[in-house]
Amino acid sequence: MALRHIKTKRSLKDENKHLHSLVKHLQIELENARLDLCIKNDAINGYRKENIKLRKRINSMYVYDVFGEEVKK
Repeated sequence: MALRHIKTKRSLKDENKHLHSLVKHLQIELENARLDLCIKNDAINGYRKENIKLRKRINSMYVYDVFGEEVKK
């Protein structure tokens, strides 16, 4: 009875092959997730920098006095 539960060499090789393919698939998924995260962070930083530039450009068009009120040129 105990011999029935012992795995054969072939079944161990098949299981090893299956686990190897599963690990490869998960590595690809992890790499894709990291790439998506990098793209997202780059986009967020790009928008932030672009907004700062636009804000500076808009603010440079107007002249403000000490109290923050707009002064006509």
